[in-house]
Amino acid sequence: MKILLLSGGDGKRLWPLPNNSNAKQFIRLFPNRNGTKQSMLERVYSQLKIQDLDTNTFIITNVQQKDCVIHQVGTDTNIISEPTRRDTFPTIVLGASYVNYSPLICFTT
Repeated sequence: MKILLLSGGDGKRLWPLPNNSNAKQFIRLFPNRNGTKQSMLERVYSQLKIQDLDTNTFIITNVQQKDCVIHQVGTDTNIISEPTRRDTFPTIVLGASYVNYSPLICFTT
């Protein structure tokens, strides 16, 4: 099983918190077990890591947000960068082509 974690949106519906440099999936809103705050991306990825699913997880993001993904989940992560934003369906097709059409599960943040 391969997991595609879509993390490329800008989150305009959560306005005024997100902006071009800090999209909704990177905003640290949720308290974790040790009392610090974590983002949606960090929370979902940590849940996958606890279940040992992180090696089969591919985070798809756009080129502009790749550094934010690396900053939040680390460099030992499978990251697929879409060259330009093309919405959800083209992103899923891009991810599926990277994982060779293996069975996949999609989560969006």
